Amino acid sequence: MTQSKSTGYKIFWAGRYLERLENIARIGLFLSMRGEEDLVKTSLSVDDVKGYAETEFNILREDMRSFADENVMASLSYLERAVFSDSIGEKYYRDLLQSVLAVGNAIEGFMAPSSNLAMPKKQEEVREEGQRR
Repeated sequence: MTQSKSTGYKIFWAGRYLERLENIARIGLFLSMRGEEDLVKTSLSVDDVKGYAETEFNILREDMRSFADENVMASLSYLERAVFSDSIGEKYYRDLLQSVLAVGNAIEGFMAPSSNLAMPKKQEEVREEGQRR
């Protein structure tokens, strides 16, 4: 798969934004499970955690639109539902983490080299085909 520099750049930054969302989810889940959800804002140094997650998601989505396939975009809509969810606390962060990981897996599947390699025929196979004709 050949990509231009700008596509490679977008893939890099999409990974960074996805990583930020994963960090929000992990920190939020950890602190909410300990009953210290109010520390999430101070841990991330933001006033509005959901607003921050929404901003990161919007930037991620714009980068992903330029290179992603249908499978990645479907997982991105799953992430969108989690980011803009009305749920709070542990459920919000758990759903966010699951959807971030799903997007990461979809991107890895998209970027993996295809396994349909064309192997050259062995000399014996070529000789046999010639004899059949």
